[in-house]
Parts: sequence; C-alpha cells; structure tokens
Amino acid sequence: MVLLSLALFLSSCEDPLPPYVPPPDPLSGQVAFPRDLLVTYTILAPDPVLIVGELTPSTYAVKVGLTNTYEETLQDYADIAGTVELSWARDSMVKAIIPLSIGDGNGGLFDPVTGMLTIDPGKTLWLKASWNFRLDDGTYAFTRVPFHMENFGAGLVRVHDPMVMMIRTNVRVFAKVSTIRLEICAVTLWFRQIIKRTG
Repeated sequence: MVLLSLALFLSSCEDPLPPYVPPPDPLSGQVAFPRDLLVTYTILAPDPVLIVGELTPSTYAVKVGLTNTYEETLQDYADIAGTVELSWARDSMVKAIIPLSIGDGNGGLFDPVTGMLTIDPGKTLWLKASWNFRLDDGTYAFTRVPFHMENFGAGLVRVHDPMVMMIRTNVRVFAKVSTIRLEICAVTLWFRQIIKRTG
C-alpha cells in the first residue's frame, strides 16, 4: 500500500503543466509616416511610352511600432508577417502592397543570429515598409492622377492634382500572437515634374 500511494503521488507531481496561452492583444500598434509629401520627377521620354528618370524622394517610408502593453516580457522566435497597403482614395483597386520588415533602431530587441525577438514591457518594436511609388501593376502612381502644365522657366512641366492614398496595415510578429490591424490612415502626395538644368 505504501508503494502504491507513493507511485500515485509521483504520478500526480509529474503531470504536464497546462499549455502556455499568450495574453489577448499584448501588443498595441501605431503608424508613423509623412502625411503630406511633395514628390518631384524627371521625364526621359514622354512618347510613345512615358519613361521616368529620377524621383525625389525615391521612396516613401511607413513605420509601424508595436508596443508591449503586457506586464511580462514577450519572447519567441520572430515570425514577421505583415503588409502596408496604399490604395487611391478615388479607386481602391489602384494600390500597392508592400511587405513589412524589421527596421533600424530597435536597440537589440531582435537577434538576427538566433532569430529571437524579445520585447520587454513598455518597449516598442519598429517595422518598416518602403514604397517606390510604383503600383502593383508596375506603373507609377502619378500616372493615374490628372495634371496641368505650368511654365517652369526651362519649359512646361506637369503639375498633378493631389493624390490621397489610404494606408491599411496588418502585422504579426509572433506565431502565437494574433495579427494586428491598425486604424486606416491617409497621406496626400503632391507629384510634379521638374526639368534639370544641364551644364
């Protein structure tokens, strides 16, 4: 009887712990981006097919910050899956979808050697998406926007109507944490052609 009781006691002590269940929504998100941006471009050839030269700036950056609002450290192998979608307010089918990746300035939260991601309480992980102003069909966004001609001094240039793009973001950084969908934002882009002086 003594041996049986001991065996039962040992068995109960060795029962597996319940599986870990992550807290609901331990991360809160924010989006950082320029809300108004002037983009200039040069034209190498207007006809029969528009050939664009240099764009300034060459890319548009959207940063997504995820802050640990839980009272404990979140740590696991990184499983980054997220996108930033920019779609024209006039026509949502005119869009560009850009993948998110871990940005700079994260203070060692992510270890690229081990793939381990550690976010202490109150700390923020920053992700980044860079858009080159091309849509998913390969064309430049400003080719969809009406323009008028203005005298630039060296010749006539195209000045486009403002282009409002809606920004939709969804992101997941841990496999066991749900995808976060952030509030829809908007950016106004002002495209205009410039003529570079030579010589």
